[in-house]
Amino acid sequence: LKSGSPGYIVAYQSADEKANIDLSVFKNIPEEVSLFTNSSNYVQEDGAH
Repeated sequence: LKSGSPGYIVAYQSADEKANIDLSVFKNIPEEVSLFTNSSNYVQEDGAH
């Protein structure tokens, strides 16, 4: 990906356990990116949706 050029990385986590995803292992990822997250069944630790 080049800075200023559109591009997508999709990360899908279907397990019940928490997951931390380190995108720095991929080459050519800019230091600053926009992040969009979506989850229809996301529950925070305090039980809030």
